[in-house]
Amino acid sequence: MATKVSKGRYKSTVFLGTVDGKRKYKVFYAETASEADFLALEYKLKKEERSDPGRITVGEAVNDYIDSKSNILSPSTITGYKVKRRNNFQSLMDVRVADVTTQMLQKAINAESARYSAKTVKCAYNVIVLGIGIYRPEFNPKVTLPKEKPLQYATPDGETLKRIFEASKGTRLEIPVLLAAWLSLRASEVIGLRWTDVYDDHIHVRTARVYSEQGTVEKETKTASSNRRIPLPAYIKKVLDEAPHDSEFVCNMTGAALYKAFIRMLEQNDIPHCRFHDLRHANASVMVMLGVPDRYAQARGGWATGTVLTKRYQQTFSDEEIRIAERIDTYFDSLMHTKIHTENPETPANKG
Repeated sequence: MATKVSKGRYKSTVFLGTVDGKRKYKVFYAETASEADFLALEYKLKKEERSDPGRITVGEAVNDYIDSKSNILSPSTITGYKVKRRNNFQSLMDVRVADVTTQMLQKAINAESARYSAKTVKCAYNVIVLGIGIYRPEFNPKVTLPKEKPLQYATPDGETLKRIFEASKGTRLEIPVLLAAWLSLRASEVIGLRWTDVYDDHIHVRTARVYSEQGTVEKETKTASSNRRIPLPAYIKKVLDEAPHDSEFVCNMTGAALYKAFIRMLEQNDIPHCRFHDLRHANASVMVMLGVPDRYAQARGGWATGTVLTKRYQQTFSDEEIRIAERIDTYFDSLMHTKIHTENPETPANKG
Protein backbone atom coordinates (compact mmCIF):
# COMPACT_ATOMS: atom_id res chain seq x y z
CA MET A 1 0.00 0.00 0.00
CA ALA A 2 1.19 3.48 -0.84
CA THR A 3 2.15 5.86 1.94
CA LYS A 4 2.05 9.66 1.96
CA VAL A 5 5.50 11.25 2.02
CA SER A 6 4.59 14.93 1.57
CA LYS A 7 1.78 17.14 0.43
CA GLY A 8 0.52 15.71 -2.85
CA ARG A 9 3.22 12.95 -2.96
CA TYR A 10 2.88 9.22 -2.30
CA LYS A 11 5.30 6.34 -2.55
CA SER A 12 4.91 2.59 -3.04
CA THR A 13 7.80 0.10 -2.71
CA VAL A 14 8.66 -3.25 -4.24
CA PHE A 15 10.97 -5.62 -2.37
CA LEU A 16 13.77 -6.77 -4.71
CA GLY A 17 15.58 -9.17 -2.40
CA THR A 18 18.62 -9.24 -0.14
CA VAL A 19 22.08 -8.36 -1.44
CA ASP A 20 25.11 -8.73 0.84
CA GLY A 21 22.80 -8.96 3.83
CA LYS A 22 20.96 -5.76 2.94
CA ARG A 23 17.33 -5.60 1.86
CA LYS A 24 16.87 -3.84 -1.48
CA TYR A 25 13.74 -2.00 -2.63
CA LYS A 26 12.56 -0.08 -5.68
CA VAL A 27 10.47 2.98 -4.84
CA PHE A 28 7.78 4.58 -7.02
CA TYR A 29 6.46 8.10 -6.41
CA ALA A 30 3.22 9.60 -7.70
CA GLU A 31 0.73 12.34 -6.94
CA THR A 32 -1.92 9.85 -5.75
CA ALA A 33 -1.76 6.65 -3.70
CA SER A 34 -3.52 4.62 -6.39
CA GLU A 35 -1.11 5.80 -9.08
CA ALA A 36 1.93 4.93 -6.94
CA ASP A 37 0.49 1.45 -6.23
CA PHE A 38 -0.25 0.97 -9.93
CA LEU A 39 3.35 1.77 -10.90
CA ALA A 40 4.69 -0.62 -8.27
CA LEU A 41 2.33 -3.42 -9.29
CA GLU A 42 3.11 -2.95 -12.96
CA TYR A 43 6.84 -3.19 -12.24
CA LYS A 44 6.37 -6.28 -10.07
CA LEU A 45 4.32 -8.07 -12.73
CA LYS A 46 6.85 -7.26 -15.46
CA LYS A 47 9.69 -8.38 -13.20
CA GLU A 48 7.98 -11.70 -12.51
CA GLU A 49 7.21 -12.13 -16.19
CA ARG A 50 10.83 -11.47 -17.11
CA SER A 51 12.02 -14.11 -14.66
CA ASP A 52 9.70 -16.75 -16.11
CA PRO A 53 11.63 -18.93 -18.61
CA GLY A 54 8.27 -19.84 -20.11
CA ARG A 55 8.02 -16.30 -21.48
CA ILE A 56 11.55 -14.96 -21.95
CA THR A 57 13.41 -15.59 -25.22
CA VAL A 58 17.01 -16.64 -25.68
CA GLY A 59 17.86 -13.21 -27.05
CA GLU A 60 16.38 -11.50 -24.01
CA ALA A 61 18.22 -13.90 -21.70
CA VAL A 62 21.54 -13.14 -23.42
CA ASN A 63 20.83 -9.41 -23.12
CA ASP A 64 20.17 -9.87 -19.40
CA TYR A 65 23.43 -11.77 -18.96
CA ILE A 66 25.43 -9.08 -20.76
CA ASP A 67 23.76 -6.34 -18.70
CA SER A 68 24.56 -8.20 -15.49
CA LYS A 69 28.27 -8.19 -16.36
CA SER A 70 28.53 -4.66 -17.77
CA ASN A 71 30.25 -3.26 -14.67
CA ILE A 72 32.45 -6.30 -14.08
CA LEU A 73 33.98 -7.31 -17.40
CA SER A 74 36.17 -5.08 -19.55
CA PRO A 75 34.50 -2.80 -22.13
CA SER A 76 36.08 -4.74 -24.99
CA THR A 77 34.73 -8.04 -23.64
CA ILE A 78 31.23 -6.58 -23.29
CA THR A 79 31.44 -5.21 -26.82
CA GLY A 80 32.50 -8.63 -28.06
CA TYR A 81 29.52 -10.25 -26.35
CA LYS A 82 27.15 -7.74 -27.95
CA VAL A 83 28.63 -8.42 -31.37
CA LYS A 84 28.05 -12.15 -30.89
CA ARG A 85 24.50 -11.42 -29.72
CA ARG A 86 23.81 -9.51 -32.96
CA ASN A 87 25.59 -11.79 -35.41
CA ASN A 88 25.60 -15.38 -34.15
CA PHE A 89 22.96 -18.03 -33.44
CA GLN A 90 20.20 -15.77 -34.74
CA SER A 91 17.95 -18.80 -35.33
CA LEU A 92 17.71 -19.20 -31.53
CA MET A 93 17.16 -15.61 -30.44
CA ASP A 94 13.36 -15.62 -30.71
CA VAL A 95 13.00 -19.09 -29.18
CA ARG A 96 11.67 -19.19 -25.63
CA VAL A 97 14.25 -20.32 -23.10
CA ALA A 98 11.87 -22.99 -21.85
CA ASP A 99 11.63 -24.53 -25.34
CA VAL A 100 15.38 -24.86 -26.00
CA THR A 101 16.57 -28.46 -26.38
CA THR A 102 19.97 -30.06 -26.82
CA GLN A 103 19.01 -31.10 -30.36
CA MET A 104 18.04 -27.52 -31.19
CA LEU A 105 21.38 -26.23 -29.93
CA GLN A 106 23.32 -28.87 -31.87
CA LYS A 107 21.49 -28.01 -35.08
CA ALA A 108 22.31 -24.33 -34.57
CA ILE A 109 25.97 -25.17 -33.87
CA ASN A 110 26.18 -27.17 -37.10
CA ALA A 111 24.74 -24.24 -39.08
CA GLU A 112 27.08 -21.71 -37.44
CA SER A 113 30.10 -23.94 -38.09
CA ALA A 114 29.44 -23.73 -41.83
CA ARG A 115 29.81 -19.94 -41.68
CA TYR A 116 32.28 -19.13 -38.91
CA SER A 117 35.53 -20.39 -37.44
CA ALA A 118 35.52 -22.94 -34.66
CA LYS A 119 36.75 -20.35 -32.17
CA THR A 120 33.96 -17.90 -33.07
CA VAL A 121 31.31 -20.60 -32.78
CA LYS A 122 32.59 -21.78 -29.40
CA CYS A 123 32.77 -18.26 -27.99
CA ALA A 124 29.30 -17.34 -29.24
CA TYR A 125 27.83 -20.61 -27.95
CA ASN A 126 29.31 -19.92 -24.53
CA VAL A 127 27.47 -16.59 -24.37
CA ILE A 128 24.20 -18.31 -25.38
CA VAL A 129 24.53 -20.94 -22.67
CA LEU A 130 25.39 -18.37 -20.01
CA GLY A 131 22.25 -16.44 -20.90
CA ILE A 132 20.05 -19.52 -20.80
CA GLY A 133 21.67 -20.53 -17.51
CA ILE A 134 20.25 -17.48 -15.76
CA TYR A 135 16.72 -18.85 -16.15
CA ARG A 136 17.39 -22.59 -16.51
CA PRO A 137 20.39 -23.28 -14.26
CA GLU A 138 19.62 -27.00 -14.29
CA PHE A 139 19.87 -27.20 -18.11
CA ASN A 140 23.14 -28.94 -19.02
CA PRO A 141 23.13 -29.71 -22.77
CA LYS A 142 25.62 -32.24 -24.11
CA VAL A 143 26.61 -30.91 -27.51
CA THR A 144 29.56 -31.34 -29.82
CA LEU A 145 31.41 -28.17 -30.69
CA PRO A 146 33.74 -27.79 -33.69
CA LYS A 147 37.40 -28.49 -33.08
CA GLU A 148 39.75 -25.56 -33.30
CA LYS A 149 42.74 -25.89 -35.59
CA PRO A 150 46.11 -25.33 -33.91
CA LEU A 151 47.06 -21.67 -34.21
CA GLN A 152 49.83 -20.98 -36.66
CA TYR A 153 51.67 -17.92 -35.43
CA ALA A 154 53.65 -15.93 -37.96
CA THR A 155 56.29 -15.10 -35.38
CA PRO A 156 58.98 -12.91 -36.95
CA ASP A 157 62.51 -14.32 -36.73
CA GLY A 158 65.60 -12.21 -36.08
CA GLU A 159 66.09 -11.21 -39.73
CA THR A 160 62.41 -10.25 -40.11
CA LEU A 161 62.51 -8.26 -36.89
CA LYS A 162 65.53 -6.40 -38.21
CA ARG A 163 63.61 -5.48 -41.38
CA ILE A 164 60.61 -4.35 -39.33
CA PHE A 165 62.83 -2.14 -37.18
CA GLU A 166 64.42 -0.60 -40.27
CA ALA A 167 61.07 -0.02 -41.99
CA SER A 168 59.54 1.67 -38.93
CA LYS A 169 62.56 3.83 -38.11
CA GLY A 170 61.67 7.52 -38.17
CA THR A 171 57.93 6.85 -38.61
CA ARG A 172 55.06 6.97 -36.13
CA LEU A 173 55.33 3.18 -35.88
CA GLU A 174 58.90 3.20 -34.57
CA ILE A 175 57.99 3.56 -30.89
CA PRO A 176 55.03 1.09 -30.95
CA VAL A 177 57.21 -1.51 -32.72
CA LEU A 178 60.05 -1.09 -30.22
CA LEU A 179 57.71 -1.31 -27.23
CA ALA A 180 56.06 -4.49 -28.53
CA ALA A 181 59.06 -6.35 -29.95
CA TRP A 182 61.76 -5.26 -27.49
CA LEU A 183 59.81 -4.69 -24.25
CA SER A 184 56.92 -7.14 -24.91
CA LEU A 185 54.01 -4.74 -24.52
CA ARG A 186 50.56 -5.69 -25.78
CA ALA A 187 48.99 -3.36 -28.36
CA SER A 188 46.50 -2.12 -25.75
CA GLU A 189 49.42 -1.38 -23.40
CA VAL A 190 51.36 0.42 -26.14
CA ILE A 191 48.51 2.85 -26.83
CA GLY A 192 47.77 3.12 -23.11
CA LEU A 193 51.30 4.16 -22.11
CA ARG A 194 51.51 7.77 -20.93
CA TRP A 195 54.58 9.98 -20.96
CA THR A 196 54.24 10.17 -17.18
CA ASP A 197 54.84 6.39 -17.12
CA VAL A 198 58.25 6.81 -18.79
CA TYR A 199 61.18 7.29 -16.40
CA ASP A 200 64.92 7.57 -16.89
CA ASP A 201 65.60 3.87 -16.30
CA HIS A 202 62.24 2.12 -16.76
CA ILE A 203 58.66 2.33 -17.97
CA HIS A 204 55.66 1.52 -15.80
CA VAL A 205 52.99 -0.45 -17.67
CA ARG A 206 49.79 0.11 -15.70
CA THR A 207 47.00 1.04 -18.09
CA ALA A 208 45.59 -0.17 -21.39
CA ARG A 209 43.29 1.37 -23.95
CA VAL A 210 40.76 -0.87 -25.72
CA TYR A 211 37.88 -0.53 -28.16
CA SER A 212 34.29 -0.40 -26.92
CA GLU A 213 30.96 0.78 -28.30
CA GLN A 214 31.79 4.17 -26.81
CA GLY A 215 35.09 4.31 -28.70
CA THR A 216 38.55 3.85 -27.21
CA VAL A 217 38.35 3.60 -23.42
CA GLU A 218 40.99 3.24 -20.74
CA LYS A 219 41.13 0.31 -18.34
CA GLU A 220 43.52 -1.53 -16.10
CA THR A 221 46.01 -3.94 -17.61
CA LYS A 222 44.76 -7.36 -18.70
CA THR A 223 45.84 -9.13 -15.50
CA ALA A 224 47.29 -8.10 -12.15
CA SER A 225 50.70 -9.40 -13.22
CA SER A 226 50.52 -7.21 -16.32
CA ASN A 227 50.98 -4.15 -14.12
CA ARG A 228 54.76 -4.12 -14.30
CA ARG A 229 57.94 -2.09 -14.53
CA ILE A 230 60.38 -2.84 -17.35
CA PRO A 231 64.00 -1.58 -17.47
CA LEU A 232 64.30 0.99 -20.25
CA PRO A 233 67.21 0.40 -22.67
CA ALA A 234 69.24 3.41 -23.72
CA TYR A 235 68.28 3.01 -27.38
CA ILE A 236 64.54 3.26 -26.71
CA LYS A 237 65.08 6.02 -24.15
CA LYS A 238 66.82 8.09 -26.82
CA VAL A 239 64.01 7.50 -29.32
CA LEU A 240 61.42 8.48 -26.71
CA ASP A 241 63.33 11.62 -25.71
CA GLU A 242 63.49 12.77 -29.32
CA ALA A 243 59.83 12.04 -30.08
CA PRO A 244 57.25 14.87 -30.00
CA HIS A 245 55.34 15.06 -26.71
CA ASP A 246 52.17 16.52 -28.22
CA SER A 247 49.77 14.18 -26.42
CA GLU A 248 49.53 12.67 -22.96
CA PHE A 249 49.96 9.25 -24.58
CA VAL A 250 53.23 8.00 -26.03
CA CYS A 251 51.33 6.45 -28.94
CA ASN A 252 48.24 8.54 -29.64
CA MET A 253 46.52 6.03 -31.94
CA THR A 254 43.58 3.69 -31.72
CA GLY A 255 44.20 -0.05 -31.75
CA ALA A 256 42.61 -0.36 -35.20
CA ALA A 257 44.72 2.47 -36.63
CA LEU A 258 47.88 0.93 -35.19
CA TYR A 259 47.12 -2.48 -36.67
CA LYS A 260 46.24 -1.08 -40.13
CA ALA A 261 49.35 1.12 -40.24
CA PHE A 262 51.53 -1.83 -39.23
CA ILE A 263 50.08 -4.14 -41.92
CA ARG A 264 50.46 -1.37 -44.52
CA MET A 265 54.11 -0.93 -43.55
CA LEU A 266 54.77 -4.66 -44.00
CA GLU A 267 53.13 -4.67 -47.43
CA GLN A 268 54.97 -1.56 -48.62
CA ASN A 269 58.32 -3.05 -47.60
CA ASP A 270 57.63 -6.60 -48.82
CA ILE A 271 58.01 -7.98 -45.29
CA PRO A 272 56.32 -11.34 -44.51
CA HIS A 273 52.86 -10.85 -43.05
CA CYS A 274 52.39 -11.00 -39.29
CA ARG A 275 50.10 -9.39 -36.75
CA PHE A 276 51.25 -6.56 -34.54
CA HIS A 277 50.71 -8.93 -31.60
CA ASP A 278 53.20 -11.33 -33.17
CA LEU A 279 55.94 -8.89 -32.19
CA ARG A 280 55.15 -9.86 -28.60
CA HIS A 281 55.42 -13.53 -29.56
CA ALA A 282 58.78 -12.73 -31.12
CA ASN A 283 59.94 -11.21 -27.84
CA ALA A 284 58.93 -14.38 -25.99
CA SER A 285 60.85 -16.48 -28.52
CA VAL A 286 63.94 -14.29 -28.11
CA MET A 287 63.83 -14.76 -24.34
CA VAL A 288 63.64 -18.54 -24.76
CA MET A 289 66.55 -18.42 -27.23
CA LEU A 290 68.62 -16.38 -24.77
CA GLY A 291 67.89 -18.78 -21.93
CA VAL A 292 65.97 -16.27 -19.83
CA PRO A 293 64.46 -18.13 -16.84
CA ASP A 294 60.67 -18.50 -16.98
CA ARG A 295 60.21 -16.46 -13.82
CA TYR A 296 61.81 -13.38 -15.35
CA ALA A 297 60.28 -13.88 -18.79
CA GLN A 298 56.80 -14.09 -17.28
CA ALA A 299 57.37 -11.03 -15.12
CA ARG A 300 58.83 -8.96 -17.97
CA GLY A 301 56.00 -9.87 -20.35
CA GLY A 302 53.25 -9.62 -17.75
CA TRP A 303 51.88 -13.11 -18.34
CA ALA A 304 49.60 -14.37 -15.57
CA THR A 305 50.98 -17.35 -13.63
CA GLY A 306 50.18 -19.23 -10.46
CA THR A 307 52.55 -16.92 -8.61
CA VAL A 308 51.31 -13.38 -8.42
CA LEU A 309 54.28 -11.04 -8.73
CA THR A 310 52.42 -7.72 -8.64
CA LYS A 311 53.96 -6.57 -5.35
CA ARG A 312 57.44 -7.08 -6.72
CA TYR A 313 56.84 -4.42 -9.37
CA GLN A 314 56.62 -1.79 -6.69
CA GLN A 315 60.21 -2.42 -5.62
CA THR A 316 63.54 -1.65 -7.26
CA PHE A 317 64.94 -4.13 -9.77
CA SER A 318 67.06 -6.97 -8.48
CA ASP A 319 70.59 -7.48 -9.80
CA GLU A 320 69.40 -10.53 -11.72
CA GLU A 321 66.59 -8.58 -13.38
CA ILE A 322 69.10 -5.96 -14.53
CA ARG A 323 71.36 -8.67 -15.96
CA ILE A 324 68.39 -10.25 -17.77
CA ALA A 325 67.40 -6.87 -19.23
CA GLU A 326 70.97 -6.23 -20.38
CA ARG A 327 71.11 -9.63 -22.09
CA ILE A 328 67.88 -8.91 -23.99
CA ASP A 329 68.94 -5.36 -24.82
CA THR A 330 72.27 -6.58 -26.22
CA TYR A 331 70.42 -8.89 -28.63
CA PHE A 332 68.10 -6.17 -29.91
CA ASP A 333 70.96 -3.67 -30.09
CA SER A 334 72.77 -6.10 -32.38
CA LEU A 335 69.73 -6.14 -34.70
CA MET A 336 69.91 -2.37 -34.91
CA HIS A 337 73.59 -2.42 -35.85
CA THR A 338 73.91 0.43 -33.40
CA LYS A 339 76.54 0.85 -30.74
CA ILE A 340 74.69 2.00 -27.65
CA HIS A 341 76.61 3.44 -24.70
CA THR A 342 75.82 1.05 -21.86
CA GLU A 343 76.86 3.36 -19.05
CA ASN A 344 74.38 5.78 -17.54
CA PRO A 345 73.61 8.36 -20.26
CA GLU A 346 73.09 12.00 -19.46
CA THR A 347 69.35 12.28 -19.18
CA PRO A 348 66.89 14.70 -17.61
CA ALA A 349 66.14 14.29 -13.92
CA ASN A 350 64.06 11.24 -13.12
CA LYS A 351 60.40 12.05 -13.40
CA GLY A 352 59.49 9.40 -10.85
